[in-house]
Amino acid sequence: AFQKSTTDRKKIMAKRREYREYRKAMMSGGMEDTKALTTPSLNYDYLPSVEDIYARKFTGDSRTDPVGGRKKHSWYVLFKKDDQLFPKEKIRGELEAIGRFLKFEMSARDITFKLMKSPLEPFTSKGGAEFTLEYPMKEYGPIERGSKMRRTVRQARLVYISAAIPSGAIDPIRAKFYSSNNIVRFMTFHNSYDWEHAGEDNELLL
Repeated sequence: AFQKSTTDRKKIMAKRREYREYRKAMMSGGMEDTKALTTPSLNYDYLPSVEDIYARKFTGDSRTDPVGGRKKHSWYVLFKKDDQLFPKEKIRGELEAIGRFLKFEMSARDITFKLMKSPLEPFTSKGGAEFTLEYPMKEYGPIERGSKMRRTVRQARLVYISAAIPSGAIDPIRAKFYSSNNIVRFMTFHNSYDWEHAGEDNELLL
């Protein structure tokens, strides 16, 4: 789930309170009663201009790019179990490489990783436990030189990844997953569809 700080909650609550007061004033006396409605934590002067929003471009480095304009996405990724080519100890390095790619090339913020339990034994297994796939799967990535087909994978580990990313980063991230020989499947979830829900990267609430 998206983790919101105390400051985020206060700003979201203030926005909702202002909207309730606005509706109450509209129902009782019309627009004249809403002129004095202001919430100190929601300063519209901090919002960028419309021209800046439509012309905005992300460099890829989240440290220098504007804070707004991102939506939360999450991925469930199956990493193959291969004690020789990809042992469990290498998952950490693989996730760190994905994290650097998201942060410094895709301008992602709020990046999280979680080693999931086996979906076959959710109550007894530990995070990062391997499990047998429902059917044999082929690994992603390029076919090695000298081979005619990709390796077949029968066991995997499940990892949950989430991040707030610009809309244009979806396809490059998908291509990044498809290019890895250590991944056999992944599923993408779009957790934000507009800027009205709590916890989304609305610049008015940052």
